[in-house]
Amino acid sequence: MIEGLIALKQWPLFSAIIINNKQPHFRNEKILLIIILYVCIDISFAYNRPLSKSDYNIERDVLSEILPDSVYSLLKNRPIILYAYGHYGYSWSLITRIDNHLQAFSGNLSYGGNRYLTEPTEFNQFDSVSFFSANASLLSWGFDTIPVMGAKMTPIKRANYITLYKALYVINSKGDLVFNSNDAVAFSGPDSIGFNEKFNRLCLIMRWLSEPNIRQYIPDSLIY
Repeated sequence: MIEGLIALKQWPLFSAIIINNKQPHFRNEKILLIIILYVCIDISFAYNRPLSKSDYNIERDVLSEILPDSVYSLLKNRPIILYAYGHYGYSWSLITRIDNHLQAFSGNLSYGGNRYLTEPTEFNQFDSVSFFSANASLLSWGFDTIPVMGAKMTPIKRANYITLYKALYVINSKGDLVFNSNDAVAFSGPDSIGFNEKFNRLCLIMRWLSEPNIRQYIPDSLIY
């Protein structure tokens, strides 16, 4: 966690806010806490993962190579929010709409190409009803608004190269990749502060879904 706090000073979004506004400009302390936790978790878990190709494009035609068949078979003609994090192998989480209901999946792809789905256990189960209720507007923004606003934004990459790769993808019901954060940590453009707040919160809850072992480090108040 200490390394994460030190690295925060070099994080493009945080630095840009300080430069442009002389002091951090967040709507409330909760947003600042979300960003600090997100960066700290990145640094704290960075050295436990294998490397990933930073130019890996995730589209529906290659989802079959990433997702277990039991998940992939459910995704035809359905919109998808997909988050991937790691190195050569990585963890992933996915939210989709099935019969007008939101449903979440998570798992990982090993370095050897083996696909795993995270099965519910007494240690990783969560209150899905409360989760989707608390994040309904954010997920709606992810499905419907981020592809439109994202097209007007310019991605900001890390100032210093690190070996981790993470990205948020939105795929529409036609199978088109309509948003790819492409390892960006923030975006500049119209209403960039509001956009970045929601983008980082969406990444946080998707990361929380993808790796049950980090949930103990994130307060429930930031997720529900």
